[in-house]
Amino acid sequence: MNTTEILNIRNRFKEAGASGNKAHVVASQGKWILLRDGSPKAVATLNTKADALEEVKKMIGTGNIDRIVIHRPDGSVEKVLVINSK
Repeated sequence: MNTTEILNIRNRFKEAGASGNKAHVVASQGKWILLRDGSPKAVATLNTKADALEEVKKMIGTGNIDRIVIHRPDGSVEKVLVINSK
């Protein structure tokens, strides 16, 4: 996935809220991409949505994200999970 494709995907993120540190699970070109707000590169590219969700769970323990935004294959937001930091 190139930078232009990532930027195009990021333009669809407004639905998920404007603030906070978010990780996004997004479909692209038959793969599932894990993106972090503010990062120009994908964190991971995985074959299935389930694999991407397992990978994003690893990020929860870092304390660097406060929301996980799960997208449908069409790019719309399926679910936003708020991470409880307590």
